[in-house]
Amino acid sequence: MANLNPYIALNNQHHKDQRIEGFTFQPFAELATSSDIDMPGYIYGSQLNTNPRGVLVIVPAIMSLLILLITCFNFTNVSIAFASSRLKEIGIRKVVGGVRRQLVGQFLTENMILCLLSAALAILFVQLLLPTVNQLTGLDLSPDYRRDFGFWLFLLFIPAVCAILSGLYPALYITSFQPISILKGKTALGASSRFTRFLLVAQFSLSCFALVVGIVMAKNARFQQKADFGYAINEVAVVTINTPQEYTLFSTAVRQNPMIKNLAGTTEQIGESSYTQTAVAGKDQIQTQVARIGGEDYLNSMGIRLLQGRHFFSTGKDSEESIIVNETFLQRLQLKQAIGQQVTLDSVRYTIVGVVNDYKEYGLHGLVPPCVLHLAKPDEYKSLVIRADKEKTWSSE
Repeated sequence: MANLNPYIALNNQHHKDQRIEGFTFQPFAELATSSDIDMPGYIYGSQLNTNPRGVLVIVPAIMSLLILLITCFNFTNVSIAFASSRLKEIGIRKVVGGVRRQLVGQFLTENMILCLLSAALAILFVQLLLPTVNQLTGLDLSPDYRRDFGFWLFLLFIPAVCAILSGLYPALYITSFQPISILKGKTALGASSRFTRFLLVAQFSLSCFALVVGIVMAKNARFQQKADFGYAINEVAVVTINTPQEYTLFSTAVRQNPMIKNLAGTTEQIGESSYTQTAVAGKDQIQTQVARIGGEDYLNSMGIRLLQGRHFFSTGKDSEESIIVNETFLQRLQLKQAIGQQVTLDSVRYTIVGVVNDYKEYGLHGLVPPCVLHLAKPDEYKSLVIRADKEKTWSSE
């Protein structure tokens, strides 16, 4: 970490509007639950693509554990219920010399075989249902059976644990009876006990909980599909641009496609690379997200609406001294008359020339922040925003 410290001063010297205080490292083990950059279909600009932030990893794992626990409870109850038909077998085995340890081992071995057969059937069902799951999630969850040795260890470990957890109590309980009492018919399993009643209540409670979680997840997924982000999230793709020449060549080629509705360049992409500055108007002061965009073409390409005022002028001092803000910016600074209002951003004064609708800068994971938009110069473009009709794009695939 210390080796990176010299780059702090170097960055702050060349990027005064994006100053940093230090660097931090993130362990690779945390990427699965905190990042979606490595997921298929990722688009530059996290809010242009559904950002699960670990939801696709954590929630299915929790649901799987709940279902597995419910299965273990049910298996225990079923084992106790069917034990009444094996009481004489246990009595005869004890009479001919069988000890309790051997009988417990027999029951656990039988449970292990059943669990392994269940695991084999589970693999078969996975192969049958996996194409549908991949299509619904947009992910490729297919395991590599030949290289993923951890998968096979997991597949052997889980049945072993389930066999022990679900079969240990029935095995100990059934083998605790005296053989004479069993053979004389004086021993019979009760309809229920405190433990079996606890298992039934726990099984029913977990089943209800899993059902509620499933319904909530389904409604949440439906809400995310219909949520209004304040811009055309389902029609926009963003491509990284390295040089002005690359932007010119690529944008010229893209314009020839009849399905492209709009395209524009930008330096910072909303929802991805905007930075924070302090905005002051009068005596009020707030933290605001700032982005340099490609003017009117960018707003049209993103589907962001101008509610008040005008767009940027591309020439003269207006391009350097004007800003466009969102509705939340006005609310936080309590500005009733926005157009023409002077605002200071980190000691530099600007004039508000327009107001746009609120858009979800942080996606669905945070409230809409105050936002300020500057006009970027064409030679500063770092991204190309492309907008195409959603239905035409899908049909072309």
